Amino acid sequence: MPLPKFKFTPETFLSLAANHGEKLLAAIAILCSLPLAWGGVDALRTKMLTSEQAPDKLTDAAAAASKLFTRELSDEQQNDLSGRIRGPQIDTVAEMKKWYSDEVSPPPGGLGLNRPLLGDVRSRATPVVHPLEQLRAVSGLAAIARRSEEVGMAGGNQPFPEMMNPEAMGQGRPQVLSPPATLLPYIVLTGLVPVRKQAEEYRSLYATATFRDPQRDIPRWSDFTVERQTLDATGEGQWKTIDLRKTVKRWGQVWAGVATEALPPTLILSDTENPRDPSVMPIGFFGPLPQLAERPSLAGFDGQMGTTGQQGGLSWGLKALHPWAVEEVEKLRKQQEEEMLKQQEGGLPGLPMADGGLSAGGMSGGFSGFPGGDFSGDSGSGDFGMESGFDDPLAGPEGLINSPEYRVFRFFDTDVEPGKAYRYRVTIRLWNPNVGLPVRYLEDPLQVDVVTLASEPAEADLSTTGGIVRVPGRSRILTRMLTSNDKKLAGLGGRDNEAIVIDVNPDSGNFELHSTEIRRGQPIGIKRESKRLRIGNQRISVPAHEVETDLTVIDQVGEQELADKKRVGRGFVPPPPFELLLVDTFGAVEHVTPIESEKIVRDYLPTLPGYIPPQPIQPMEQSF
Repeated sequence: MPLPKFKFTPETFLSLAANHGEKLLAAIAILCSLPLAWGGVDALRTKMLTSEQAPDKLTDAAAAASKLFTRELSDEQQNDLSGRIRGPQIDTVAEMKKWYSDEVSPPPGGLGLNRPLLGDVRSRATPVVHPLEQLRAVSGLAAIARRSEEVGMAGGNQPFPEMMNPEAMGQGRPQVLSPPATLLPYIVLTGLVPVRKQAEEYRSLYATATFRDPQRDIPRWSDFTVERQTLDATGEGQWKTIDLRKTVKRWGQVWAGVATEALPPTLILSDTENPRDPSVMPIGFFGPLPQLAERPSLAGFDGQMGTTGQQGGLSWGLKALHPWAVEEVEKLRKQQEEEMLKQQEGGLPGLPMADGGLSAGGMSGGFSGFPGGDFSGDSGSGDFGMESGFDDPLAGPEGLINSPEYRVFRFFDTDVEPGKAYRYRVTIRLWNPNVGLPVRYLEDPLQVDVVTLASEPAEADLSTTGGIVRVPGRSRILTRMLTSNDKKLAGLGGRDNEAIVIDVNPDSGNFELHSTEIRRGQPIGIKRESKRLRIGNQRISVPAHEVETDLTVIDQVGEQELADKKRVGRGFVPPPPFELLLVDTFGAVEHVTPIESEKIVRDYLPTLPGYIPPQPIQPMEQSF
């Protein structure tokens, strides 16, 4: 009989599943149910209840246990149970004293193995250097005192050239004496160093650091960099860093001396806060100002020379100080006034008050008066020198935090030209407190070789001009109210108006005034020949003079002549104030009023050609 043949084809498998599939499924189900059947048989064999586990037996056992706990105990059993419940008697106070100790254990030495391995060591981070705040720039022209070797040299200027007609000397009229000066265009930068904010930064970083050093953990400023951009016609230009050593060298070649400072030392970085090497950083954060020239003055009627100006030159005024510093000095003066009043009320003698130069007049100390403009000011003594150090002791960051919030920054730039526009930005630096320390204490190992840390550059905040400051031209326009005699002296008609041009005297280099007629839409300039005028019973000689400006009158409003013959009565309406609106060749608009010009006009009025000083009042003789 032949063997069957098997073919492994899909048809074969389909036929096998169709004919025998139900048998295979039944066999699988039977095999899976065998463990269940074996578990049921085993449970019937081993898990059945015994007679001792019957419910009535369990009830009887529970009742017997309850009787055991509620039965009465004998005296011996009761005493034994009470002793077991209370336990041993312990003196808690004596036990707690064992843990107390009055002895102070010595500090651990060695490598500090008693510290946790993680999280207790804090590295020294790199501080953020806060930039200058409220940086401002003010420009102007100043007549500074001329150096002594330049006065009276061969071919040079005489100390006090006479500006009036020499024939007036024989008529007993006063002569104008103009002290020698040097015209100096300038831009003064002032800003605020955020001392308190920087001290708080140091305290937050190093108060809990693993390595602490009182000399390092106080912010100390090293130097600063001033960048200047000279703007071209397109309003752009290249930024250049100012060489401070060359700048100071130029100052020494031109300046006759240094003006007296008007700030108390608490508002200036001290030598402790700003340690520096003068050979590397020749000036500190609060730069000096040049000594101003004395104002022109008159010789008296008796032919004797009168006083020429205040000794030591004039002070620079508010433009050389930051507005925040002026407010702080005013607060200091008020506090000193209150303290002096309290001492006087208590019967104590009054102490001299250091008003920071806000009171009128000069002082022999380090403060001077605050005038109102570039060309005028109260007197103030000034000594030659570039530095005046104030060494304030510091007891740590707390000393800086409790001191004034800022220190004043000032830089005087003289390398500028009249009529040009500039932008400035200043970067300040701190001595790195982490330089030279072991790397294991530092968060950034690269800081071990970094000597100074720089701030972000701070640009001058001139919101109205976009940070641009323009140096004025050589001539400045002023105005004043006129009397009828003033108009005659100026050669003006009844309806003509006048502008005062403050220019430079060609002989002395000091400022002088000139009068010129103005009209709308016309440039302001003076070109006059010498003439003689009759004012009352006097004949005045006015010398020839010529002045050119780059200013044009846009508009003029109000009345300039004082109506001295009109009486104020019912229904009188005062005329509108006189004002001028000017524009220069760069398109900058200037607003001029007599109130703003009054101080400068009064100080330099003797230099106006043909000026007649007020006549002194002769004292009346007593009669009986």
